[in-house]
Amino acid sequence: MTGVRIYVPAFLQIYTENKRQHDMEGSTILECLTTLAERFPALKSRLFNDDDKVRREFFIFLNKSQVHRDDFSQPLTDGDELYISHVIVGG
Repeated sequence: MTGVRIYVPAFLQIYTENKRQHDMEGSTILECLTTLAERFPALKSRLFNDDDKVRREFFIFLNKSQVHRDDFSQPLTDGDELYISHVIVGG
């Protein structure tokens, strides 16, 4: 397992004990995000859709570089940082 820090946007922090950052262990991006959602069950339905995929309104960044949705299974290294970013849409 790899130690990873996940940064949560302000509007989701009410579901993560009002904390911005969380240290997780996991070998892939998806595994770390899933572990975060398991630790904070109220977050799961906001971050994941019914198919257990990250909702389209979120971008995930690994060490400040955006990760394509098909690459959430890529391996992580100790000390990596994941950022959850919300896409703002409207018309």
